[in-house]
This record gives sequence, C-alpha cells and structure tokens, in this order.
Amino acid sequence: MLAAISHDLRTPLTRLRLRANAIVDLETRASFERDIVEMEEMIDAALGFLRENSEQEPVEPVDVTAILHAIADDAIDSGQQVTLDLPRKLVVRDRHLALKRAITNLVQNAVKYGGGAAIKARGSANEIFVEVTDNGPGIPDDQLEVVFSPFYRLDNACNRSTGGYGLGVTVARTIARSHGGDVTLSNRADGGLQAAIRLPMRVPSGSTKEKA
Repeated sequence: MLAAISHDLRTPLTRLRLRANAIVDLETRASFERDIVEMEEMIDAALGFLRENSEQEPVEPVDVTAILHAIADDAIDSGQQVTLDLPRKLVVRDRHLALKRAITNLVQNAVKYGGGAAIKARGSANEIFVEVTDNGPGIPDDQLEVVFSPFYRLDNACNRSTGGYGLGVTVARTIARSHGGDVTLSNRADGGLQAAIRLPMRVPSGSTKEKA
C-alpha cells in the first residue's frame, strides 16, 4: 500500500517538474520548483509516519543509557549543545531503533527550537522516564496537546526556515504508546520546554511483536 501511494503521488509531481522546466520566466520556474520540492518532502514525511505504524521490530532488552549516549554523541559531533544526567545502566524490553528514533526526535526539537537539550533519565520498579528539556520559548499552554496532531506546526516556531513538517513529537508519542507508555510536554517554571517519555519496563502483551 505504501509503495502504491508513493508511486501514485510522485507520478504527477514528476510531470509537474518536467512542465516547470518549460517555464521561460526564471523567477516563476524557481517558485514552481520550490513548491514541488516541498511537496516531495511532505510525501516522504507522511510515508515515514505511516511506515512507523506498519513496521514492527522485535522486542528485546535495550540499554536506554547507551542509546542516550549515542544520541548525545551524534548531536555533539554536529556542533549541537547536549548535556546528560543518566544512571549507569537502564535496561528495558523494547524496540531499539524505534526507541532511538522517538528520543532523537525530542532531542532535535529541543536543539532546533530551544538552542540545546538537557537529557535526564531515571527508572522505577515498573517504568523508566526520559526527560528532554531546553531553554527556548516553550509552547502556549493551550497547544501543548494540539502539537501532537500530525502535521501541526506552531506558527511562531515551525516554518520553512527551520524545516520539519510537524511529525517529530507525533512519531515519538506513537512509538511510546505502542509500547504502553506515553510522551507529554510541559512548560518549565523557569522557562523552556520539557518533553517527557515514559515507558514500562516490559512491553505489554499485544502492543508489539516479541522476538522469538
């Protein structure tokens, strides 16, 4: 189904791109080409979101601390400001790549809109908690839940100059909830936003496929 959708949507875009090449006015042609590129990127984002709901990794023991270190190292190597406050080891039964994708989305949002990310993690007898905070402008209280809607973007934060199509936190919450957990957002009292992901120590039966 995803392959069919991808083909059916890209075919008319290919025709539009060919027709755009015939436009004599360079400014008008450039405008058409920018719109086509944006549409292609939105298709990629939408298909990626659909694919996340259809492709399931096997569940296995995952060291969350190691994942967080890897995410932070990648960000720091790219010149981003990321700090860590983690326990020595924090293991859950989860989907490794999906969990990494969820947390990476939250960290990248903090870096992009808050200038940096501070990552903390802790565990209880039944759950683990990962908190990603920043020092940015935060989000209006009446939109803290709305931003989880697919393709929803805050007018004052997400636009073409910053990139993204409003799927980062949506994907993160989808992944967390598929494991019996959740992602929530809250404004910090001293400024900035906090994104918190909660996961059970073991994926509830039926949430996803266990590894044989």
